[in-house]
Amino acid sequence: MGIGKRLKENIVNVKIIGVQPKGCDIKNGVYIPHKIQATAVGKVGSFVDFSIIDEMIDIDFDEVQQIRKYLSEKQGLFVGISSGANILAAFKKACELDKEKIIVTIAPDSGRSYLEN
Repeated sequence: MGIGKRLKENIVNVKIIGVQPKGCDIKNGVYIPHKIQATAVGKVGSFVDFSIIDEMIDIDFDEVQQIRKYLSEKQGLFVGISSGANILAAFKKACELDKEKIIVTIAPDSGRSYLEN
């Protein structure tokens, strides 16, 4: 949460948006079984400061798989499931906002772990 904290300290009106699997409510400790790896695993690190998160976006696994396919086939971006969820959430938020707004997300992995042998 260090990045979010620094953004809040340095950029007026910045919004920090979290991503969670549909059906989960991470801020309130609600977790359900899902297929979006590395998210809502039932534990939240002590470093997470929910007070800086302005909104949570619910993401559906099937939508994540669709956007991962699009990203790899059309954009040349080979990302994993959680990064696909981040990108999908950014896309959904972009559809709600004026085109002058700037949205930033991080995709710190690749799809390498998801290749079939």
